[in-house]
Amino acid sequence: MSESSSTASGVTTTRRTYHRMNPWVNFVVRRLVRTVVALWVIVTVAFVVLRFSGGDPVRNALGVTASPELVAQRRATLGLDKPLPIQYAQYIAGLFHGDLGISIISGRSVSEIVATRLPWTVALAVLAFLVILVFSIPIGMAMAVHTQGDRHRGSELVFTGITGFFGNIPDYLVAVILVAVLAVNLKLFPVAGANSPASFVLPVAALSLSSICSLSRIARIQTFHTLNDDYVRTARGKRLSPMRIYWRHVMPNMVSTIMVLAGNTLAQIMTGTVLIEQVFNWPGMGTAFTNAITSRDYGIVQGLALVYGFLVLLITFLVDVVVALLERRSTMLETA
Repeated sequence: MSESSSTASGVTTTRRTYHRMNPWVNFVVRRLVRTVVALWVIVTVAFVVLRFSGGDPVRNALGVTASPELVAQRRATLGLDKPLPIQYAQYIAGLFHGDLGISIISGRSVSEIVATRLPWTVALAVLAFLVILVFSIPIGMAMAVHTQGDRHRGSELVFTGITGFFGNIPDYLVAVILVAVLAVNLKLFPVAGANSPASFVLPVAALSLSSICSLSRIARIQTFHTLNDDYVRTARGKRLSPMRIYWRHVMPNMVSTIMVLAGNTLAQIMTGTVLIEQVFNWPGMGTAFTNAITSRDYGIVQGLALVYGFLVLLITFLVDVVVALLERRSTMLETA
């Protein structure tokens, strides 16, 4: 065997050994490839929908009264007068340079719209997410401890009834009820807009109520399972304080499950802000998105849909990585 062949064989063996010893290499690459493929599908679908949405998207957006010259000029500005393969190539190249397209009606850059409105949407979603975590996990754990061993059946029925009812109400319906009761009738909070810290209360409540109910029920079940494990019995046998048992032994073993659910909840919140922002006239991307759909400004619709898709995929990817960090054994089994 020649020296070059031996060297190549040694490098290959080293790489295989590295992959076997470091399952993170395979895990992260597989998740990243999956995310990139999903993002490419979203980008392609957005491209196709804009151009085959029924009729001429420029004419639909500008209206029947727009002159043919204006329509032709706007089509040229958007690049819609070129063959589809060239449009697609320019579209992908523009995305790599941060170009999300422009408004068909006003000619305004979608990237500019995202820069001004995304912080408001992210602030609303993050606050709702934190409220969900702060309330759902302690409530679920407290109810599990309170009703362990078939104790306090009345409390259990009340808890399951309330969380089951409110957990199935759509967020936008909760938003309408909150506006009617707390803003219009009682005048405790602003009806719409984002002019003060009080303006966050009702939108955050509308986004978080259903998820608090659903996640607290799951946290209760997970706590039940954890309380019956041997290490919890051992901790009790050592006469550790209840609070130390719950927070030092029970909580860490619920983290991976809760993180998966919380990550999915955050992704749902990001998309759920579309309707909630419309109800409260919130200056975020959701309001711009629905307004663009109403006015048939598919340039804005396409760009904002890509941003929403990217955010959901990014959250999902980060959740997978965090859960894998917490559950190294499951990661090794998956990538073995």
